[in-house]
Amino acid sequence: MLTFIGNHPMRSGLIVALAVSVPHLLLPMDWSVAAAALTLAFIAGIYVGFTVIHGQEQAFVSEVSVAITFGVLALGGLVIAPWIIPFGLAGHAVWDMLHYRKSHFLTDVPKWYVPFCIIIDVILAAALAISWGLWR
Repeated sequence: MLTFIGNHPMRSGLIVALAVSVPHLLLPMDWSVAAAALTLAFIAGIYVGFTVIHGQEQAFVSEVSVAITFGVLALGGLVIAPWIIPFGLAGHAVWDMLHYRKSHFLTDVPKWYVPFCIIIDVILAAALAISWGLWR
């Protein structure tokens, strides 16, 4: 599986994005929003895991701070307005892009991970915006 992902991160991201997005077309709106909020919170925490694995203490503070911010956006999508979640996912794609540059404030990630995650973030954000628009 890692070879598959490592050699084709964008294709793998597309497959995962579709697998995660399609259920939102079938779920009731409130379930879809809850699942999307959990997904955003989960995605945000992955960089914290990379930081812990690599023991990068300086990156830990920034990664945890940003993960908390995306967690707050996920909660805002549940409590205030669902549209916050797709915007949070799009924002996470930007956060992914920042990880291409080496910085002691950002954790090191495998090269395949950034395009893999960007594809998932963007496709899921678009799928949510489209599917939730159907219920209005």
